[in-house]
Amino acid sequence: RLFWIKPLTVTGILLGTFAFLPLFVPVLSPRNYLRYQAKFPFNIQPDEKSMLSEPMPHYYSWCFGWKEMVQTVAKAYDSVPEKERADTAIFANNFAEAGAIDLIGPKYGLPKAISGHQNYWLWGPRNYSGQTMIVLGDTPESARRWFREVTVIPRPHNPLAPPWENKPVLLCRGLKRFRSLADAWPHLKGWD
Repeated sequence: RLFWIKPLTVTGILLGTFAFLPLFVPVLSPRNYLRYQAKFPFNIQPDEKSMLSEPMPHYYSWCFGWKEMVQTVAKAYDSVPEKERADTAIFANNFAEAGAIDLIGPKYGLPKAISGHQNYWLWGPRNYSGQTMIVLGDTPESARRWFREVTVIPRPHNPLAPPWENKPVLLCRGLKRFRSLADAWPHLKGWD
């Protein structure tokens, strides 16, 4: 008598899966995803408080802006006189920026990034003096506390990326609070 329960249950599961699939699997373009998400009476809750300002869930937002960031870093790196480049570090304030430099950067002739964030801190300053650095994920005001000269290199704003990933690239010279990057390294550890 209840033969209809199995097909109805399977149909309900399939319909629910297809209805919610775009919220968790990137099957739609970003623009279509945002329109789709707006139709639901709820938003996906952010994993952390810092993610409240992201336009999409964290796992989607972090898919955008990396290529443009690396291209801007390459522009900054190429602007450094050739004799200075061997000692020009690319310092990222978080592991995601450092990872993007390490993965995409070789295409643009960039060296591996250094960072004080998470396990990147364990790898140290890689023998850079700190006298010329390209800094990511910081503000010019903050960088001026560490360096004598800070040049802002604007990067394209990506509205889909997390807001903190749209900060400018900073070309910094003249470490002023420490004699060397090795001396500063213990103070750069960021473990969150």
